[in-house]
Amino acid sequence: MRESKSLDPGSNRRGNYGGLSIGMTPSPPSVIINEVEMARQARRRKKWWCGQLSSNSALGGFIFLVGLAAAGERIAFKVAIDQMEPFRVFLALFVNLSLVLVSGVVVLYKKMKQPSEITPSMHRFPRWSIFLIALLDTLSLVVMVVAGASTPPVLTVLFMQATIPFIILLSSCPPPSFSSSPFSPSITTGRGGGRKTKMFKNEHWQGGGLILLGIAVAMAPTVHAAFWHGHRDIGINTLAYVLCCLPAAFSQLVKERAIIKFSQPMNFYYLNLLLGIYQFVLLLVLSPLTYRLQGLGMGWNTYAMTDLSTAVTDMCLCLFSGQSIPPGRYPIDPQCRFASLATFFYIFSTLLVTFAVNGVLAYGTPLILYRTINSSVALAFVVLALYSMNKWAWITSYALNIFDFLGLFIVLAGMERYHREPEPDTEMLTHFSLSPEEGEEGEEEEVF
Repeated sequence: MRESKSLDPGSNRRGNYGGLSIGMTPSPPSVIINEVEMARQARRRKKWWCGQLSSNSALGGFIFLVGLAAAGERIAFKVAIDQMEPFRVFLALFVNLSLVLVSGVVVLYKKMKQPSEITPSMHRFPRWSIFLIALLDTLSLVVMVVAGASTPPVLTVLFMQATIPFIILLSSCPPPSFSSSPFSPSITTGRGGGRKTKMFKNEHWQGGGLILLGIAVAMAPTVHAAFWHGHRDIGINTLAYVLCCLPAAFSQLVKERAIIKFSQPMNFYYLNLLLGIYQFVLLLVLSPLTYRLQGLGMGWNTYAMTDLSTAVTDMCLCLFSGQSIPPGRYPIDPQCRFASLATFFYIFSTLLVTFAVNGVLAYGTPLILYRTINSSVALAFVVLALYSMNKWAWITSYALNIFDFLGLFIVLAGMERYHREPEPDTEMLTHFSLSPEEGEEGEEEEVF
């Protein structure tokens, strides 16, 4: 909700500060919900193109886009890494570079057309914090991409929701010995700089518990296949896929703390550009190691180091020309027919879901957004269940399994339970310029 409050006497900044909802568990890369930026965009949309559209129609359209884009993102992610399995870590590098280029264009446009939105003070955001956040995001992405190829399709959707209970556990149980460390998930709140842990309500704990229970139920066929049918690689990769949500949750908490500790307005487009650049450099430097990690569960030497340069060349041929790769060159032959379609659809969906989330928040409420995300999880699950009947036909239990659907029901119930109550009152600061007609001269600030 919105309330007004006087500016700090020592502040001469004319701008708004806003809270961000951090608890949502989108697909990678993570979607940051910037409610203040969305409100500004909503006001402009009403002036430019929404004058003849009712708010309900606009909200319905954005809800539709969020549902389709979020589901499409999850589906395209799984199909892309299955199509290009031998060089999926280089695929992640390409996707990251594409998103960095898009972010760079947005930031460049803002600097040229709206210079007040990216101020010199924002360049002083601690580089150590950016590096740490990028490192955690990179770790999560690498594990997710490496393990995703051998994880049953429907489980890739359910397991991403594990970020929610991990956030609860990490933020509620900080290690006392690291309370002053940048690795500590405790949060500095308010202008006084006091540090406290996020206090979750019973509904949050119950929701997180249900999500973990649903994931455990859905993992039952994987455990059965790993220990009774000898598919150890599937068991190891499935467990790794769940654990990739741990650094992702830690990253969100570190980002939250870093922004609040910075205690100055921060443009999130600019911040995401910095994070993307750092992450690209880390992925590039670690690529020789992560290439060999693709053999997780099959042996360290499954992907030989000598195939590194060849893999990059073959990936480009597969991605941009659809040219088939000679069979037997890799442990698992790539399927290049739909590789480019799945990859570019994933990039498009990632960008579209961010735009659509902004629209839902501008015209609706966070609860509407969360329920739309829940619906997208169910939609992606159903589509990937049908996909698994073909791709995973050699493992009968993964075509359509009662444990998977039971796990889906429990996870969705947990997400609904978690989001019924507002998250702990922790704010992240952002800044945008007020046009002359949007506020009085430096008298008040709006708190979302």
